[in-house]
Amino acid sequence: MNVFKPEDMKLKTLFMYVQIDMETQPIFFELEGDYSHLNEIFINISEDIKLTDELYNLLYDSEGENRVEFMREPTKDWDKFVTVGFF
Repeated sequence: MNVFKPEDMKLKTLFMYVQIDMETQPIFFELEGDYSHLNEIFINISEDIKLTDELYNLLYDSEGENRVEFMREPTKDWDKFVTVGFF
């Protein structure tokens, strides 16, 4: 897992979450911290297993329930932007 420095916690990352195999609109969520290293990580197709696991663990708990609150519209209060998703 990524180790954050105290100054990173002041940052906020906006995630655009897309489902590649479906024609659905992207949804958004945000987390405190710098998650720019997860940009373009897609569950089930990304080759970097460590980053894929990190993304999965951010999104879902051990029961498969969402850990994040998804939004239909992005906020304007963020420092970093990443695109992630599921295939």
